[in-house]
Order: sequence, then structure tokens, then C-alpha cells
Amino acid sequence: MSDSHLPPSQRGPVASISELLEDANRRLDALAATAAPLARGGAHSGARAAHPPPRPPPPPPAAPPAGGGHLSGAREAFGRFTAGLDWHIEVEERLLFPALERGGVSGPTQVMRREHVRIRELLSTCTRTLGGGDVAAFEAALGGLANELQEHNMKEEHVLYPTIDRLAGAALGDLVRQVQNG
Repeated sequence: MSDSHLPPSQRGPVASISELLEDANRRLDALAATAAPLARGGAHSGARAAHPPPRPPPPPPAAPPAGGGHLSGAREAFGRFTAGLDWHIEVEERLLFPALERGGVSGPTQVMRREHVRIRELLSTCTRTLGGGDVAAFEAALGGLANELQEHNMKEEHVLYPTIDRLAGAALGDLVRQVQNG
């Protein structure tokens, strides 16, 4: 059985930064996708269909119980997503960007750092709106974050990670282990 279902720190050998962090991006995408349906008061099946199957309109939502009710699941899911994204950004800024810069690559790291600032701002907006129980504002902020991350991840996966894999050379295995250990 593959160990791809395990978090990075619990996996066997991984061949590259690309493999490790592209997988982390997919895991984060899946976590983020669970928060909005939970915030709306529904369950999330884990399926990621482009267009959900047609179904009858849901009944009007009941007033949430005191203490947040259905929002607690959304907050928990979004909290896991935020923790994972924080880890991902921190690993890039602490380990990967300095390695790239030592190899003479600084333009892409400057761009990514600026994008990380924007991503953190959007995370903060999502956290604030979800914490305040404003589901519509949360969904709008989450949509903006998803768009930002989609563009950001394309740059990571097509430029940054392949460049670090190439530049690391013989030290790639050590760098992968450092990232896995956070």
C-alpha cells in the first residue's frame, strides 16, 4: 500500500521537493474545500466534482444553536487548513527560498514572498469572517484565497520546485528530509 495518504513527516522516502510539496498543495486544496460546505451547515463528502449533481433545493436553514452549531466544524476544518498552509509557507521561507538564493535565484523568491503576504492577509480575512459567523463573507474571502492560491501554486509547481530540485543536486535528499521534518 502506498504511503501517500500519510502526512509528509510520516512518509517513507520522497524523491524531490516537487513531489513532496505538490502533494502538500493537493492536501491543502482538499482541506480548504471542506470548510465552505460545513459553514453553510452541510456535510462535505470529500468528493471534488467540478459540477455537483443536480439535487432538490435544501430546506431553509434552521437557526444555528447557541455557540455556533454548524460553524464549529467549518472552523475546525479551516483551522487545519490554516495550520497546514502556515507550515507550507514557513518551510518555503525558512528552507527553500534561502537555498534558491544561495544558488543565485532571487527574482522568483521575491515574488513568492510578496504573494505570501497577500495569502496571509486573505487567511486573516477568512478567519475573521468565519469567527464572526458571516458565512457569505467567509465564502467570498475563501473564493479569493482559492484564486490566489491557484495562481501561486502554478508558479511553485512549474518554476520554484523544479528549480530547487535541480539546484540542490546531491543535497536534494537532505533538503527533502529537512522539509519533511518541518
